[in-house]
Amino acid sequence: MKDIMVPAPDRRGSGYWLRAIKDARSAEREWRDRCHKVISRYRDERDMYDASSRMNILFSNTDVLLAALYQRTPSPDVRRRFMGDDLPARNAAIALERYLNYSIDSYNFDATIRDALKDFLLVGRGTVRVKLSTDTVEKTERSQNFQRTPEGMLQAVETETLVEEIVDQRITCEPVYWEDLVIHPARCWRECEWIAFRHMLDRDELEAQFGQIGSEVAFTHTRDGAAYEKEEVSRYEGRAEVYEVFDKRNRVRLFVSEGHDAVLEQEDDPLGLVDFFPVPEPLYAIRTTDSLIPIAPFTLYQDQVQELDMITERIAMLTDALKRRGVYDASMEGLAQLAEAGDNEFIPIDSFASLLERGGLAAVMPEAPITNIAQVLQQLYQARESVIATIYEVTGLGDILRGVSADRETATTSRTKAFFGSLRLVNQKREVMRFVRDVVRLKAELVAEHLDPIVMSAATQVSITPDVFTVLRDEMGRGYRIDIETDETIAYDETQETQQRIEALTAAGNFIGQAGPLVQSGALPFEAAKMLIMFGLRGFKKGREIEDVLAALQPPPPPQQDQADPAAQLALVEREARAREAELRAQIEQLKAGLKERELAIKEADLVQTRDLKIAELQLDAQELDQKGDLEREKMALRQLELSRGDV
Repeated sequence: MKDIMVPAPDRRGSGYWLRAIKDARSAEREWRDRCHKVISRYRDERDMYDASSRMNILFSNTDVLLAALYQRTPSPDVRRRFMGDDLPARNAAIALERYLNYSIDSYNFDATIRDALKDFLLVGRGTVRVKLSTDTVEKTERSQNFQRTPEGMLQAVETETLVEEIVDQRITCEPVYWEDLVIHPARCWRECEWIAFRHMLDRDELEAQFGQIGSEVAFTHTRDGAAYEKEEVSRYEGRAEVYEVFDKRNRVRLFVSEGHDAVLEQEDDPLGLVDFFPVPEPLYAIRTTDSLIPIAPFTLYQDQVQELDMITERIAMLTDALKRRGVYDASMEGLAQLAEAGDNEFIPIDSFASLLERGGLAAVMPEAPITNIAQVLQQLYQARESVIATIYEVTGLGDILRGVSADRETATTSRTKAFFGSLRLVNQKREVMRFVRDVVRLKAELVAEHLDPIVMSAATQVSITPDVFTVLRDEMGRGYRIDIETDETIAYDETQETQQRIEALTAAGNFIGQAGPLVQSGALPFEAAKMLIMFGLRGFKKGREIEDVLAALQPPPPPQQDQADPAAQLALVEREARAREAELRAQIEQLKAGLKERELAIKEADLVQTRDLKIAELQLDAQELDQKGDLEREKMALRQLELSRGDV
């Protein structure tokens, strides 16, 4: 069920919004003050003469988690919502995906996402804002109209009109500094009614943005952003704190500033986004269900960090005290030079015999004991490792370290450790995946709602036909689905990629091998076979790349049939008949010669028996030649008649 927000007509003056913003910032004051301290700790902002020692584990933890949560640029995946034969929706999905890829590559998208992730890991909340930039030029268009003169005659009149022509459009996103974002106090993002962005503008920026009203806005901060109280300031001395408010209930964007009673500027639904806000739901590191005020992750282990700093400070002090020191007998001349002697250098003394009598060098030059200091240092190092391990358990880095593979491990062991090493970060990775996906969806909405078809066609090399344009612009009929998978936002798994390609090719090859003979024989229509193989490949993520190739396949040409002239066919039959007749005559002559030879060899045989035998043989031959045509049977009958008359 769609959430319904009743408009609030009393939200008209700047006073209401300034009070609302002040109340929201007051509710977040404790969190904001703590965030400044966390940032200072992360940057390790100390005086250069500060001799204290501490370990900046916040920096290392943030760096490791940032690399674990975001490792590569995402690749937009735009498909038809229903995998049918809707060609306009397919072309719209291709054009939209190509433009999103171009949009991500046209600027440093990774740096924007990493800035939001850094705020997410340090202060507990991070987000980015999508923006549409349009470059236009003024162009004069001339038109001709007809007007009647006072005399009643029609007269052609040329008019010139200045119109703005779109030259280029860019859809980008930029990080939102956590201190400049104010969110309506609510329990969850769905209930958030408004958000505000803070801008620090000088006089030139005010006048460029708001015109004459900008010259009346009072300065409230110095140029470096610090607040001040002055009655009169010069034109370029300070900056004005201007808030850009997005009112979701009324779908209005407006600008207000402290000290100015009227709203500086107001605009109805400038972007036309479904959720109105130009930002996705922010990344929240730690949040409870009763408030949108985040919690900085550092606060969860700040006590352990203080303990770590204390141990590190003691280690530094004891390490400084761990020096070789001692005393010597002042009466033994030359011992003072021994402390400053270089490597492999011997010091001559006159009273060497006396030195030996008194027990040697150790007796006259004893050293201060350092064994106890070394033992304490060893215990401190062990305690520091224990505290670091505790911090790793709290932050989840301990699981990552346990998941690191060692040398000579089996592949199964490495995969198991990698799985459990990333298990602790699954929720954070899913949150990052959701955030990046929502950013791409916002960019896609801006493309569909505002991008000029000519600009889009030039960037994607796809013809934006009226059907495709309708699919993109019609909110209810937009047929795309954006799905950024895990392998696109974290480490790239080449093995899984290769396996998916092999499975798709194997399935296609098996089907073609089975359906090919059926298509050739005509038992399976070509279009039906193509539809079946495309239906199967759509189930594979990598199969959609083969789909375009299969869709372009054409049925094989039908076999050509012999359509010769009937007269030519009759002539061919006559030639074949004459050839068969000649062949038959030759065979008969061979039979005659054989009969004569056999008659000469059998002199005593009875003539009647010989004649009957020959007739039987010829009848058998005639039966074998009967299938060759009526002409052959007539010839055999004639020869039988001749034999029956005694012509042997």
